[in-house]
This record gives sequence, structure tokens and C-alpha cells, in this order.
Amino acid sequence: MSIRCALTALLFALCVLGPHDADAQSARDGWAPVLDAQADVQALLEAGDGRVYVAARFDGTNASLRRFLPDGRRDMGFADRVSAFDIHALALIDGRLWVGGSGLLAGGADRGDLLVLDTAGEALSTERALSFGDVHAIESDGEGGAWVGGAFFLDSEFAVLARLELAANGSFQRRPLQPELAFTTVFALQRLPDGRLLVGRQHPGPPEASALVRLDAQGRFDASFRARLNGNVLDLRRTRTGDLLVGGSFTQVNGNPQTGYARLKADGSLSPDNVALPISCCVRRVLERRDGEVLVAGSFGATSSGADRLLRVPLLRLNGSVAPFARPSGPDVTDLIELADGSVVVGGVFDTLDGVEQRNLGRVLADGTVDAELRVLSDTGVFTTLATFEDGLWLGGDMAQVAGSAAGRLVKLDHRGRRAPAQSPALNRPPLALLPLDNDRLLAGGDFTQVGAQVASHLLLVENSSGARLPLSVGADGTVHALVRQADGKILVGGAFNAINGVSRRAIARLNADLSLDTGFNLVMDTSAVVRAIAITPDGGFVLGGSFSALGIESRQNLAKVRADGVTQALFTPNPNGRVDSLLVAPNGEVYVGGTFTSIGGQARSRVARLNADGSLASFAPSVHAGTTRVSAIALQADGRVLLGGNGGLLKRVEASGANDPAWSLAFTGSADGLSFGSDGRLWVIGSFSSLGGVARSGIARITPPDRHAPQAIAYSAALSRVFWGVRGTAPEVATAPRASVSFNRGQSFTPLPAMVRQSSLWRSSLALPLDTEVLLRIDAAHAAAPAGSGSSALRTDVLLFQGSALFADGFE
Repeated sequence: MSIRCALTALLFALCVLGPHDADAQSARDGWAPVLDAQADVQALLEAGDGRVYVAARFDGTNASLRRFLPDGRRDMGFADRVSAFDIHALALIDGRLWVGGSGLLAGGADRGDLLVLDTAGEALSTERALSFGDVHAIESDGEGGAWVGGAFFLDSEFAVLARLELAANGSFQRRPLQPELAFTTVFALQRLPDGRLLVGRQHPGPPEASALVRLDAQGRFDASFRARLNGNVLDLRRTRTGDLLVGGSFTQVNGNPQTGYARLKADGSLSPDNVALPISCCVRRVLERRDGEVLVAGSFGATSSGADRLLRVPLLRLNGSVAPFARPSGPDVTDLIELADGSVVVGGVFDTLDGVEQRNLGRVLADGTVDAELRVLSDTGVFTTLATFEDGLWLGGDMAQVAGSAAGRLVKLDHRGRRAPAQSPALNRPPLALLPLDNDRLLAGGDFTQVGAQVASHLLLVENSSGARLPLSVGADGTVHALVRQADGKILVGGAFNAINGVSRRAIARLNADLSLDTGFNLVMDTSAVVRAIAITPDGGFVLGGSFSALGIESRQNLAKVRADGVTQALFTPNPNGRVDSLLVAPNGEVYVGGTFTSIGGQARSRVARLNADGSLASFAPSVHAGTTRVSAIALQADGRVLLGGNGGLLKRVEASGANDPAWSLAFTGSADGLSFGSDGRLWVIGSFSSLGGVARSGIARITPPDRHAPQAIAYSAALSRVFWGVRGTAPEVATAPRASVSFNRGQSFTPLPAMVRQSSLWRSSLALPLDTEVLLRIDAAHAAAPAGSGSSALRTDVLLFQGSALFADGFE
């Protein structure tokens, strides 16, 4: 996730990151970059390899340009440097991205109505050549330059069409053969194979004139082109057969009634495959798909089928009929592109596609269904642990097959639920804890003792990107249930072992940051102790949960708190009467406890409780299902609400008071053994189940809470030299102090900032932001939701900050 902010010195400049309200609770999920309701999409362009450029009002005000990966995540390799009043046109020409619109800024510098970027988002053009108007269309001229259409001033002269090239010094140069058109705005361009150019424009006015003309290779009007359209032409596409698809606001073509859409032959006459659509004005975009089907989109209403804004038009010779496509629920579809796999990306102003939330931007699969299904099929449907990385997620469980392929109880998937190109370590027994580490590594712990034919004593280190086993010098002689990293990089290991590398350590041990045994850490527990859950506290200590009766010389039943210096917290004695399976510590030090107990702190509590930081019992007392004998997972939202998972069909959300949340109603049977929030507020659920919310799901699902609004806030004060960060709404709450670092070389290296401290609902650190310098701010945090045992999951946010000296040029500070 990344956003670029221009910051003032006087006030906090606040950037709110993340998704906004969702309208439906659903187990369906997939390619869906979540946009604000005001973030109308203006233009789309395929970038190659499934990536997509999107121009939209992402902040609800100015337009900007971003690139998205095939799984719908933001592509951080593309700089967010462009803003504009509007962005109407995008074109890739010889590896350069041409951007047209009005009021374009690149890195805060005025670029008028046209600019050129490299594929990393950096500006190549250096001048404000076109201005005081709009660029609506850009088309390659076949020689490295571009035809540019709209209505603008070029070298102080008004123009609607120009042929330009980008010189080595970043300036735009006019090419020969500049055509002369009447002063009517150009909206669409299509270059033909023989060099001629089709121009769609505003209708000139006289009845005998046409909004669609053809220019010959010398830029002169081609009188042999017979098309006469009586209204504006907004889009042009040449088909594979040589026909021409036209969209606009016309009502007649060559004297024949034809509203908004027409299919013409090469000479401008109506094609035999032309269809008169049952629509009212206007068509914004036409697209021929690989199978010959045509998609027609715009702000029209389909008079024969309600308010459909997107129609599919088959070739007449295929005996098909016009029908709705994806049924966007909104007033306008502005752009369409087809990707190499046959899927179609749809942009505009809408809330859903086929009833699935895809706000203003969505993807429809080649078979016509909305890409909103994350469904992972396995042979058993039993998953025990989960860890997420930027490029996918690792799943552990008791399975031999996942997503149709063999899996060795540890497997990597992409964010759409497909197998990622990484090895699947063949473990002989399930992993129970996964911990992402720096340098693209994953540490696994569990019940396993072998990887293939090689020994792996309950601990395993793998490379995230490839799945290859990495050298690891430590092992345990018994099951590992929990792995948690401390602020200093050291790792706490909990389980049912007696020794690590032959050194006596009962149930709890610590590894150094280099993954060697920390010989200076040795907590003595009773001989039958099992540690199943560990959570870090805000003061640097930690809480242990499981099945045990003593910690050192102190009597402790199943739950204990340890200070940062390794001393047992003397007054923390809740003593639950049953096993503890899950722990979560809130930023204020409160401890959420889940397990099999029915009493804690001397009072009745059914499987779940909340403790104050000193160990006293809070009033939080949620009810669980009659068949629930274990609460295995707990997750905490930034707004204080709590999600609970366990056996007996337990998957619910409760208020901070413990009362049932009336907004949550999700049918569930089975066991939810792990919960993990994404930074966008969506929730991973793993365990043993076959359905969730009435949708078939095999042991893993990702769900959208009914009121998802999960922004992150970034604020900077130049006066205080401080940066602030925090989460809001249904975003996952932070479990421990976040770590902030900055990069001055676009992420190649990072320098840590001073430790972040809590201030009200935000976290702050010191930062003096230099002028006219891009600074990449990175926030790494553990958030309060995870599979049973580990107590937290990783969250990373990258924010590109820029403070321009031009902001202070007028002396007003």
C-alpha cells in the first residue's frame, strides 16, 4: 500500500489509506481494489502481464494514476507522482506511458494537458506544451510519436489534433503533416494499418457534416469515407475483420436510426453485423473481445432491460442476442479493457458487478462471472496455521492436496487462492505456527520431524519466494505450538518440548535474531507444561498461555505474565481452570484470553475473557454457543470490537462490552481455529469446516465484514518534526508499538526512526522531512489477530511523502 502526500509546515497533512465501507457480508472475494464511492474511474490501460493502469479520483477529489498487480494489489513499483483535474487518455507507445487530461501535475510540477512517463511512473516530459484545455485521445502514429486529440492550446495556438514526438530533452516536438480540423473537440482516434487516421469528434453543427471523419496519410480529409453521424463520437475501435465500432451520442448513421452505437464497414457504410441497440444516450466505450463479441458501455439505460450500463453484442451471424453483461449497479461505465486471459476490467461509477461489491473498479472472468471467489480446495479441509506475505500466503495443515495439486502440509498460495510458484515442503506432520521473518524467510514450527527424507526437528526455515529449505541450526525434541518475535528481533518459542538442541528448555525458549539459541534466557516450568500461546505486551514483556501449574518458583495455572527482564509478574494470577489456547494483548495492555476454561480470576467465564493489564478480570463476558468447548482464536478491531473463533460453529463478532454485535450474522458450522486480518479489514478464517455463510469453503475462507471501513491515517507536522500513524474503524488493532523507518532511495535501503509511542489513538515518531525530496515511510506493525498460538500477524504500510518548497514560495506559512 502506498500513497503520496504533499505536506504543509503549518498543519497536519492527513492521508487516509485503505478501503471504505462494504455493503454486504460475504465469503466471496478476489480481484477487487477497494475504492471510495467518490473515486470514479476515468481511464484504464493494460500494462502487460495482467497489470492494469487505473486513472481515478482515488482521494475523491483530484484524479491520479496507479498501477495494480494481477491479484488486485497496488503495484509499489509504479510511483504515485501524477495528479490532475481529469485524466481522459492513456497509451503505451514504445515502452513509454502517455497521459492526457487537464491540469496535469508530475511531482508537483505543472505539465498542462499532456505528459509522458516511464514504466516506473517517473516523468520523461519536462515542458507544459499543451494547456488550457483537455486531451481526450492519444494514438500511436506508428513511428514513436503520437496523435493527440482534444481541445487545447499548443504553442499559443488553439488546436484539436496534433502529431507530436518526445525529444531527448523532454520537450514535445511537432511532427510534419499537422492536420487542420474545425474547432470541434476530438474525443477518439484510431490509426489504420495503411497510415490513415479515423477521428471521432464533437459534431460540427451543419446537418451535412459528420462527427466521424477519415484523414489520409498526409492529414487531408478522405472524401471516399461515407460515414455521416449526427452526434458526438466518443469512442472508436477497429475490429479484427476490419469493421469499425463507434460509440457516442448520435441518433442517426447515414440517415438510418441508430442510437449511441454502430458497426461500420471500412468505407463508412453500415456493416451487415450492425445491431440497433435498445438504449438511450450515451455510449462511452466499445470493445471487441477475442471471440468477436462486442461490449458496449456508457451512461445509457437499456430501454428493454432496465438500467443496464453494459451490454454484450454478439455477431449477428452467430444468432446471439443482446444481453446485459455483469450488471454494474451505478450511473456510468467509463472504460473497459480485456486482459490476455479473456477477463475484462470494468471502470466507472458503480457499487457492484453482478451483485458483488466491486466499487467503481472490478474484473469479470472470461466466462462472464465476477472474479469474486477465493476458494481453496483441499483433500481434507483442515488448516492449522497461516502467514501472509506481500506476494501471497502460506498455509499449514493436515492435507496432501491443495488447489488440485499435491501439497506437503505446507503450501503457498497467491492472494486469489491459486498455487504460487513455490515448493511445498513435504512435512510428515502438520505445522502449528508460522512466523514471517525479514529477508524473505518463513519460520515454521509444529508436530513434524521430517521434510521429505531429511530430519526437521519441529522447526523449519524456508525461503518465501521459492519454498526452498534454508539452513537452520536449532531444533526441538517436541511439538512447537507458538512462535512470536519480540521488538529486538529475538523469537519466543512455545510448545511441548524438553530441550532445544539438547539444551534443557521446558515448554518455552528464546532464539536470538540470528536463530541461534539464546542461552541467557531460561524460564523454568513444571515438567508437564505445554505452552500453546504467547503474546507480547506493550512494556516489552510477554504473556504465556497453555497447560501448566508453575513458572519458576511461582505457582501459575495455565496463564502467566513475564516482565521484559524475564521476571514473573507477581500480581498477575488469573489462574483459569482450563487450558489457554489463544492470547491477544491490546495496546493499552489488556489481555484477551481464549481456551477451554469456565472460570478465571475467580469468576465464571465461558471459554473467553478479558483481563486488565494487572491481571484483574474485566467485565467483558461474551456468550458462546452451547456446543463450543474451546475458543481458539481472537481478533481485535481498531474500533474495539472483538471477533471470536472456536469449535462448535463459533465465529462471531462482539461489541467492546462483550454484547453480541447485531450487524454480524454469518452462518457457520465447524471449527474456526485461526483468524487473521488483512490491512484492508477483510478477515481470513482457517480451521476445519466445509462451508461459511452458505458458501462452500474447505477449511479456509476470506470474508468481508458487513460494515468494512478500514482506513489507516498518516499525518506529518513540519513544525513538530513528527510523523503520526494509526488505524481506524474495522482495521486490525495494533498489538505492539509499530516500527517506522524511512528510505531516500525509493526502498533500496531503510533507516529506522526513533521508537514510536502512543499518543491518543495514533502512534508518533520524530521525522524532519526535507524539502523537494521523496521520502518512503515504512510502518511495520504486529496487529491483533492471528491463528491460535502466535497472537499477532504482520502489517506493512509504505507511504511516499513529498514536501515541496513551492508550497512556501509566496511566504505564507
